[in-house]
Amino acid sequence: MDVLSSFLGSKKQKFIYTSETSCLLATVTKEKKSTLSLSDLEELANNPLKENAYLDAPILKKITKSKNAICMVAPLSRFIYKAKLEAKTKSKGIQGLIPLLKERFNADLKTNQIAAIDAYTGIEIKDSANTVLPDHVCFIGTQKQEIKMIQNEFMDCQCIPKKLLLTTLTTAKGIMDYTKLVKITQPVLFIDFSVNQSLVFVLCNNHIEAAYPPVHGLKSLISLTRKACSLPDDVSTYKYLLQSMTEDTQVMETITQRMCADIKSYIDFFEVQTSLPIEFLFINGLSPQLAWLTQCIGKVLEIKPLQIDFNTWLQTHKVNTQGNEKMTQISQPSWIGMLSAVFNYFR
Repeated sequence: MDVLSSFLGSKKQKFIYTSETSCLLATVTKEKKSTLSLSDLEELANNPLKENAYLDAPILKKITKSKNAICMVAPLSRFIYKAKLEAKTKSKGIQGLIPLLKERFNADLKTNQIAAIDAYTGIEIKDSANTVLPDHVCFIGTQKQEIKMIQNEFMDCQCIPKKLLLTTLTTAKGIMDYTKLVKITQPVLFIDFSVNQSLVFVLCNNHIEAAYPPVHGLKSLISLTRKACSLPDDVSTYKYLLQSMTEDTQVMETITQRMCADIKSYIDFFEVQTSLPIEFLFINGLSPQLAWLTQCIGKVLEIKPLQIDFNTWLQTHKVNTQGNEKMTQISQPSWIGMLSAVFNYFR
């Protein structure tokens, strides 16, 4: 979702990818023969338990005066809905989507910034006299108040974005681009992990096939872990999740039980409806220290985590990886949304 002015091409561009648990930085340079070079790669931890702020102070200091950066953000209030449009709604054009949003999803345009996207092409639907609505629409957005608060944080440290994008979208685009490249046609279960609640949808054949109600998020896992391990507070519990959880398989499965049960019901419903078995799992928004969640949930649901061959993906997009000592740093799933933005928004 683009909330600022359109992007003008340049030979060098700063990218800033922020999630609730981390911040990724990269500079992209266009070299000869239209190849791209990545530099200044960095990953910083972001504390998801703080209140009334989006980024930690060290991150804000690091991105100070990063003018004209392309920034990706993950507001707590972000959402994604999918709807099949009836003939009556389609006949009213884009204005027919407003009551649909309000009545079916309780989403008001007065308080939310929402993009309507063709679920099968990924193209945003614009309001014009010639607009013809597709059969399936995805609504992706966030609360205006929260996105304004995040923008103000960036502006206060003189980080002036050229583009402000949702991490949900850039990462989903990255997964669809990669699966198309390697000819994966089976459905991918996409979980957009968040502090309060996690979004769940299915990607298949380069489009969003289905979207479901949110499931548990980080705060729920912290609460369950604190109780299971008799830990004193949320801060120490979060530290335990980051540093020690991989040694406690029983607690891992216990705290994700409810989350997995909800997701399993969505999988069963999807497979009955479509006769398509979900083959792969991808969880967005995890720092490397929380990567155990993908393995644990995949094991319980009996779904393979999606493995990304970063070298193949980067070479396809003419990214020069030779002689870059930090290139191993971006072989983590957390970098998919960043790289997707580079491929899609750097010309």
